[in-house]
Amino acid sequence: MLGISPELGRGFLPQEEKQGTHDVLISHALWVSQFASDLSVIGRTITLSGEPFTVVGVMPALFRFPVQVPHNAAWVTLSVDDDPADHNPAVNNRGMHWLNVIGRLKPGVTVAQADDEMKTIAARLAKQYPDTNARHSSARVVQELTAVLGDTRPLLLLVMGARWGWCC
Repeated sequence: MLGISPELGRGFLPQEEKQGTHDVLISHALWVSQFASDLSVIGRTITLSGEPFTVVGVMPALFRFPVQVPHNAAWVTLSVDDDPADHNPAVNNRGMHWLNVIGRLKPGVTVAQADDEMKTIAARLAKQYPDTNARHSSARVVQELTAVLGDTRPLLLLVMGARWGWCC
């Protein structure tokens, strides 16, 4: 979805979102520091938080996701939260409002159109699930750059204007 392929191995497959799946993508830094850049790391079982995971890929050295957390060493799917031994797994808890979603827009769809659609969906969910969604009756779609940088346009215009003598 992000358009970045692992430098070794592969990315996650749709079936790896199923309960009981424990696959992991590791960072380039982890691969170098803990596995001595061993090419045979793919398919190896490693232990994370006391659980066995199968390494399916190594991400490129410059890959950062999410951008705000530049030192992630490993990525797993949400299936790790769908433990049958847990009587209230996070993936089944409608009150867990801690995820952000990243997606690609269909060709021809604007951010404003997607934002309107997500607001409509969120309002419907709030009506359908008043106990868990009443406080979350809206959603917001923004470009990733805006999400990371915030509204820096006025500041950038001021800096550019000062640099080129456009203001003051």
